[in-house]
Amino acid sequence: MIKKVTKFCNLNSIFTSNLTANAQKNQFYKIQTAQYQLITINSIVKYPIKILDKSWLTHNVTLLVLEKPEGFTHNIGQAIELTLDTPKFRSQFAPFTLVSSPEEEQLKLIVKIYPQHHGLTEALSQAKPTDPLIITSAWDSYVYKGKGTFIAAGSGITPFIPMF
Repeated sequence: MIKKVTKFCNLNSIFTSNLTANAQKNQFYKIQTAQYQLITINSIVKYPIKILDKSWLTHNVTLLVLEKPEGFTHNIGQAIELTLDTPKFRSQFAPFTLVSSPEEEQLKLIVKIYPQHHGLTEALSQAKPTDPLIITSAWDSYVYKGKGTFIAAGSGITPFIPMF
């Protein structure tokens, strides 16, 4: 049985501490399908996927179009944790709000790049289509309850894009 986490704040600390504690007890397991390998660790589902397309929206903001894994579901207002599937970044997940609507066949993210941090967003800015990523199951960033008036600016607009 696969359980999904619907709310958490920092997957990286949850993942690394729980993996270390539970790997010794063999309390994690893997489920494989023909196309995707789901890895469940303490109810967090992780999906290996690939970048399908990347385009620059501004000098430091990019739109990533990603594979949508089989069985992956999300709602407006949900986010995922994401990382590059490379030795350097494999355990450095960061949260990103999904900007694709649940009906779309791909997942979309808008990512603001911070090159001065020399971290994940800088690496994502250099990633190419077909580069491997790992994402988690979606979790509630906020709960969409219908039409309303919202004020947002800059990269803070990303949670609202699927509403339009």
